Amino acid sequence: MIAFIRNTSGLGNAAIYTRLRNATGQFWDFVGVVWSATLTANCKQFLTEYADADPTTAYYSKAVTIPTDDVYSVEVVLDSTSLVLGYEGTGYGVMSTRVGANLGFTGANVNVQVKAQDNIDFGALQKSSINAATPAVTVSDKTGFSLSAAGIQAVWDYLTSALTVVGSIGKKLADLVIGASPLDAAGVRAAVGLATANLDTQISALPKAGSVID
Repeated sequence: MIAFIRNTSGLGNAAIYTRLRNATGQFWDFVGVVWSATLTANCKQFLTEYADADPTTAYYSKAVTIPTDDVYSVEVVLDSTSLVLGYEGTGYGVMSTRVGANLGFTGANVNVQVKAQDNIDFGALQKSSINAATPAVTVSDKTGFSLSAAGIQAVWDYLTSALTVVGSIGKKLADLVIGASPLDAAGVRAAVGLATANLDTQISALPKAGSVID
């Protein structure tokens, strides 16, 4: 952590120091690495003065090693008068670390439990995603699938109009059931035993009642 402040220039490197204090008012001993009830020389880290373009003030700073076991505040103090020039609460990083430990964080990772998706019907968004998937999605379980009315009509239309191969079910349906017979007029007469197209002529040629049949 860097403790810093802007203050009157020319004070030198032994005029302003930083110190850390915890919630009970103790001071952090940077040498002993413990909290101390009294302020000692080991609790002070003097800031180095860095002059810059500002004509009246300078930048004073010091990199310090901070404790990792508590939340604390940082104070910047004028050594000659013990006047606190500035202060700021800190330790938020430490708080995050402690909270993370309680929540089960591992390093930068957050441990979470993922619930399996319920068995729900796909909506339009999921269906669109599957249709556009690359490679194509193969559905192996077709239990419960059914054709829509338009799908059934499309199958029927294909069977009755699109198939023209002799011997195919579509051809037989078109020829025999729907009535698109492959026989012409002469073929129909021959199939039923009519000699001519004139049915009256053939009927009049039949024996009459009382006629002698040789």
